[in-house]
Amino acid sequence: MRVDGNTGKTKGEWEPVTTGIGERQRPNLSRNGKRLVFNDGFGIKVREINTGKETMITTLGMHASLTADGSRVAYGAPGRKGTSVMALYVANLTGDVPERVCDECGFPSGGWSTDQRKILYDWNVPQSVAVLDLKTGQRTELLREKGRAFTQAGFSPDDRWILFLASAGPGRQRVYVIPYVEGTAVPKEDEWIAITDGLALDSHPRWSPDGNLVYFLSNKDGSRCVWARRLDPRTKRPAGEPFAVWHFHSAIRSISNVPAIGLIGLGVSTDRIVVNLGTSMGNIWMADFGSSSPPPQANRAP
Repeated sequence: MRVDGNTGKTKGEWEPVTTGIGERQRPNLSRNGKRLVFNDGFGIKVREINTGKETMITTLGMHASLTADGSRVAYGAPGRKGTSVMALYVANLTGDVPERVCDECGFPSGGWSTDQRKILYDWNVPQSVAVLDLKTGQRTELLREKGRAFTQAGFSPDDRWILFLASAGPGRQRVYVIPYVEGTAVPKEDEWIAITDGLALDSHPRWSPDGNLVYFLSNKDGSRCVWARRLDPRTKRPAGEPFAVWHFHSAIRSISNVPAIGLIGLGVSTDRIVVNLGTSMGNIWMADFGSSSPPPQANRAP
């Protein structure tokens, strides 16, 4: 859908980006809106938004994330034999062979820093959030707590803040923002900035291009819909209540029709947002009972 990415104001109706009966999973959009990455059940593809041209990046990966300019993609894929945690790969969209940049760095579901030097990733069980410095290879764990999951962390456009999800109880997740300064410890939980109330299954938090709005998916009204909340530009504290960007309350076409939350994706750019929807369809059949032909013999129990 066309949208003013910095205000959440939509323009028109949803338009299909892909067609067909196959699954299209975990879409992620470059911040400039030029490229889309997704998994089609056979592998990771990158699609040029303007031309529709698609390039297969790999047949093994998942949870792919594009850089802000769409020039590189990071994804998780099976690592070395004998390891249970996924390896992290980076591919330049120039036909180069993807590079394995970390043997046990899980999934880059949140993605890149704007300067393309760092990648946030989810790993371990329960999930924790860590950052990989691509230049030095250094890995730093940022968020971890026994019995609690932290996922989908993402850098703000100026790389000074991190947005992430934290489990908040059975069937509930909460969106938070924390300041990020390299080499500095993450603030304690009572200093985290809560963006949602933790009373619903919130997911897929995404920054607006200017970093002053947070988009997220939530089932707070009974259906999984696209929501957003404005932030104070300086403190990143909420500046107003969450508002619905778009409701998906139809049983025919809905985010809730996607069979698992882990297959859902949300992408936000300067001029559009992208989600994958599950479409429910059926066929009506007719039988002619006025035919002179005898009906087939029914099976009878002995």
